[in-house]
Amino acid sequence: MRMGNKSDPKFSVMPHGWRQLNLGNLCLADGDYGAAVPACSYRYDWPRFIRITDITDRGCLKKDGAVSISPEDSEGYLIGKNDLLFARTGEPGRCYLHDVECNAAFAGYLIRFRADENLALPGYLFQHTQSSSYKKWITDVSQKGAQANINAQMYAKMPIALPPLAEQRKIVEILRTWDKAIATAEDELKAKQGLLRRAVAKYFEKTYRDAASGRIGGLKTLDAVCTRKGEYGAAVSSCPFNPEWPRYIRITDITDTGILKKERAVSISPDSAEGYGLTMGDLLFARTGEPGRCLFFNEAYPAAFAGYLIRFKARSEVILSEYIYYYTLSSVYEKWVGDVSQKGAQANINAKVYGSLQLPVTDLASQEAAVRIFKALQESVLLAEQGAELLRTQKRGLMQKLLTGEVRVAA
Repeated sequence: MRMGNKSDPKFSVMPHGWRQLNLGNLCLADGDYGAAVPACSYRYDWPRFIRITDITDRGCLKKDGAVSISPEDSEGYLIGKNDLLFARTGEPGRCYLHDVECNAAFAGYLIRFRADENLALPGYLFQHTQSSSYKKWITDVSQKGAQANINAQMYAKMPIALPPLAEQRKIVEILRTWDKAIATAEDELKAKQGLLRRAVAKYFEKTYRDAASGRIGGLKTLDAVCTRKGEYGAAVSSCPFNPEWPRYIRITDITDTGILKKERAVSISPDSAEGYGLTMGDLLFARTGEPGRCLFFNEAYPAAFAGYLIRFKARSEVILSEYIYYYTLSSVYEKWVGDVSQKGAQANINAKVYGSLQLPVTDLASQEAAVRIFKALQESVLLAEQGAELLRTQKRGLMQKLLTGEVRVAA
């Protein structure tokens, strides 16, 4: 490697031999929108139907929760090898590179671009979508409502700093090495998450059966164990993060295990936050995008919640908020979510349906004992997450230098 000309995030100074082009100039055609049809249960002989919720925040395709689309509905929407899929809403900016041989089609909240490989390698374009300059561009251009979105025309105008093909190839090779290390760390993380989920599943499967039969406690609806019915969040625009203002929590700020992300926080004005302020112990449920996802809010700082989240407040004399949160990690709850969510291209669960969720309610001492066990297992999950995040941070630092030409690589 050698040091090159430094370039700011706007690429105002291109390294020698590089040029700046928009995504649309680097693709064979305009961006295509996916199929706006309901998903079907997974069938190995039908195309897999890829939705925003099937793509991780690192651009990997999830293995679990796969669904299908009928061969007839998939016509015109089948994905070719090295196609790039960009999220239009829900997780605007999220990108997936389809670099495997797999019979699949894409849903309506995704946009497909096909790279002209004489100009840009699909793998290079994908690595660009993991960079800090890309994240900043997403923040700058996405519509800042409770549910931000970026359409095909906006994506086509995305600027990309482009080295020669040989250098692109070397950059991709280096960054994929880091991706493999991160994948190994994430596999360890998933193993620890699996231990937690199995413990939660075993406990709540038995507890649910015992509560349903009357052997212990009983089944009560979420509405019945909360101080009020579910409340929708604020349908207002977010603001850049301001430590003097409340944090604005959106679906995209919550991981699939219900942990609040630290990165990419945004704020809401104090006036707009009125009536939507959170207190410790509040539970937030995702209405759409990731229906069923739940956050146990346990922070001391001021915060408010966005309109695609639904708040419930537990009656502390009846049930622990954390007990409800851990129930949302169980297989019993996962099955319920699958049964009740609307199965369109964008599934959703409203406040009334959440309120009907049946919970196995035992005495508070039993709840406290279960929560203690689950929290200990979750600590090991958080340590594994920190290890994986360290690798991600190191890759981001190197990627920033490689993708701006600050560090050049020999082709």
